[in-house]
Formats: sequence, structure tokens, C-alpha cells
Amino acid sequence: MRMAILFSLVAGSCAAAAPGPKDKDPPKPSPLVGEWEMVSETAQGQTRPWQLGGIHVFTADGKYRTKRDEPEGKITWQKYSVDDKADPKTLDIVITDGTGKVNTWRWLYRIDGDKLEYCWRTDDHTVRPEKFESPKGSVNMIHTAKRMEPKK
Repeated sequence: MRMAILFSLVAGSCAAAAPGPKDKDPPKPSPLVGEWEMVSETAQGQTRPWQLGGIHVFTADGKYRTKRDEPEGKITWQKYSVDDKADPKTLDIVITDGTGKVNTWRWLYRIDGDKLEYCWRTDDHTVRPEKFESPKGSVNMIHTAKRMEPKK
């Protein structure tokens, strides 16, 4: 009887120490996460270098902002969400203006290596473009940015 109890205790402690089922890997952040420096814009079928400066920042926890030369106390973070399974991929940014009014900018986006392009309508940010293009006569605009190296 003592041997059976001892065997049960040893077997039970081994079972407790055995590895359990593998934990699921955490979801990968969107490839959009990072800092992107503006480089050009395409409107009416013509591409021009970007002249205004600016860096878009997308965080893994769904926050977005555009950095320019504003003082640190003036930084405003907005919420964003993406649908990476849509074709083309979609990007929604929730914007709150100075009066507290909330709008959702609805864009299309794509990433090719270290290049981000997003397409939006110049006449109404809240309406998603039907196509990822900006030919002559179109209200669509495409902005292009390059991924910045993470600061160490």
C-alpha cells in the first residue's frame, strides 16, 4: 500500500512538471506599426516631392499621430484600426477636432518593403476611395512615406 501511495505521488509530481500545450503566439502587429517619413504625393495623375515635412507614427496598441515641429505639449494621439485582410487593405483613423467633433478618416493603404502608400479622398476624408489610384480628374490623393529606422 505504501508503495502504491509513493508511486502515485511520484507520478503526480512528474505529470505536474510536464510541459502543457503550447501557448498560442501573440498576434503579430500590423506591418503599419512604426515611424514613416513623408516623401511624395500624387494628385491628378502627377507625383511631386513632399515639401511640408512630417512623420506618421503608428503604434502596436492602435495609436496614430503625425509629427511635425510642434512643441511636445501639443502632441495629439488618435486611434486607428486596419483591416489587413481586405483587398486593398483599409486604414481608419478616428479624428477628434478642437471642438470635440469626431470623424473617421477612411483610407486605403499598401506597404511594399519600406514604402507606405495611402490613398484618401480630398473632397471627404470620411468616404473611402473606391480604387487605389489618383488619375487626372480624380478626387483621390496618394501619399507615399518611407519607413524610418528605429532609434536605438
